[in-house]
Amino acid sequence: KATLRKQAVQTEEVAAAVAFLLSPRSSGINAQGLVIDAGMGINYFDNQLLQGPGHT
Repeated sequence: KATLRKQAVQTEEVAAAVAFLLSPRSSGINAQGLVIDAGMGINYFDNQLLQGPGHT
């Protein structure tokens, strides 16, 4: 199960993914979209996220 990390994605993480995609190691990857969002896309409606800090 993929879950939200509850921490924003770091610049270095995005840079590492881009470096990989630009490298010869990614030669087998074609026509794909890569979402680098620390899981935010799959847990958009998490009640804790919608309510913000301090709500129970």
